[in-house]
Amino acid sequence: MDGKNCWCGRDAETKEGDCIFHASIDKKKPKDFWERFEIYFEETLEEYEEAETKAVILFDCSYFVFPPFGEWKFPKEIPFHIVFTNAVFYGDAEFAGIEFKGQALFVETQFHPCPEFLLIKMYTTMGTFEYPGFANFSGSLFSLKANFADSKFFCVADFRKGRFLAEVNFRGAEFHENADFKLRVFEGETNFNFAEFERGVYFNGSSFTKKVEFGKAVFKRETFFSGSEFRNKGVFAGTEFYDYIYLEQVVKEFERDADGNIVKVGGGSKKVKDGEACIDFVYNRFFDKAKVYTYKTSVRKWRFEGTYAIKDPGIFGFEETVWKTEGDKRKTVYEEELIGSEDITYERVGEIYRLLRLNFESRLAYEKASDFHVGQMEMLLLDSDVPLSKKVFLLAYRLISNYGESVLLPLFWLIYFAAIFACFWSYLGFYPEVGGPKCYDFYAAILHTMKTYFTLPSGDVPVTEFLMGIAQRLVGGTFITFAILALKRAFKR
Repeated sequence: MDGKNCWCGRDAETKEGDCIFHASIDKKKPKDFWERFEIYFEETLEEYEEAETKAVILFDCSYFVFPPFGEWKFPKEIPFHIVFTNAVFYGDAEFAGIEFKGQALFVETQFHPCPEFLLIKMYTTMGTFEYPGFANFSGSLFSLKANFADSKFFCVADFRKGRFLAEVNFRGAEFHENADFKLRVFEGETNFNFAEFERGVYFNGSSFTKKVEFGKAVFKRETFFSGSEFRNKGVFAGTEFYDYIYLEQVVKEFERDADGNIVKVGGGSKKVKDGEACIDFVYNRFFDKAKVYTYKTSVRKWRFEGTYAIKDPGIFGFEETVWKTEGDKRKTVYEEELIGSEDITYERVGEIYRLLRLNFESRLAYEKASDFHVGQMEMLLLDSDVPLSKKVFLLAYRLISNYGESVLLPLFWLIYFAAIFACFWSYLGFYPEVGGPKCYDFYAAILHTMKTYFTLPSGDVPVTEFLMGIAQRLVGGTFITFAILALKRAFKR
């Protein structure tokens, strides 16, 4: 067809009125397409070199339908802004090792395997049979903003190595095959909110210098962040997991200078620890066989609020994990430090401790669960909305047995009060036998006290001794009860 009746102004070459670039994949010849595309690229490059204001030069490939890449390849450096909004790629999309010096927009772009009819045609005409295709951005460098929002990858997305020097946006992107970001460096803010990953996800060895978000993303298969590094803030909020996620060695200790640049990695000083990244792992949902594994990583600034599993509460596997501690005592979560700000309350932090306690108990790791049981009780004790009567019980529970975590503590109090009662009996005197002489011996008083703990009161004694015996039995019974409860909890471990 003749005439410039394609919507883009180019000559239409199909009955539908589409040019060579916008025609559907079954209406174009790959060789003709790439010859015309090379001409278009060279014209844009010449225009860019001659332009006084280079920032306005745009290589616009919006809505282009790309057949598999032929012999022509993009040069290793693209100096101008490039737009592939709503473009569709079939077969291999080769962007490996390219440096994008301008903005790169891949908004709502689709990457498909090579259609079968084209594979057969290529085999019969060229004697070759190409791999169904993948989006190859391995080793590529994006100097300015890269936008892949709402893009759809129906073939493997390969972003291994290479760097994003500025902001990168994958919001709402769909990955229907493996998404490979191994060793990729993200130096700007990174957005994967609402992204969907149908297959394996690999961020092994990648690094995030600024904030990275995976809010309300969906991970259907195994997800690997092993050896990746979060240096600022990572957000997994409202995220759904259906399979294992590996967060191994993802947060390291580091130190920043006055300008915020990282100057030291490792070490154990307080200054270095304060430089750790914050990870918001909040309000996430775990389905099917989803589990989270952390190994040799610090969770001192992780947040866990609202996260729960649909089936198995033991979702977290913490191995050689570094926790924030209260003094040299129990392990704590970062939210406890934030109480009073960001609407964080004692009740909400107590619920986090309950979650972590259940997590470890379901894994039969009762010793590890004890710190979070104590944390849960501490939050109840400090919560102003808890009734006073309950606080009195909690305070006694803490003093007598450290919330059931100590067997020796109630036994200590039992002996301590036995000594006090013995001093009392040896001073006032007591009757070892009814009708017998009064005794003032301290050692005999100790035996009398211990006997009183485990016998019923007798009515044939003076009123003072009778009342003291009742008080002594109440105190002893309380300590013995707490000792038994603590012993039962210890045996569960």
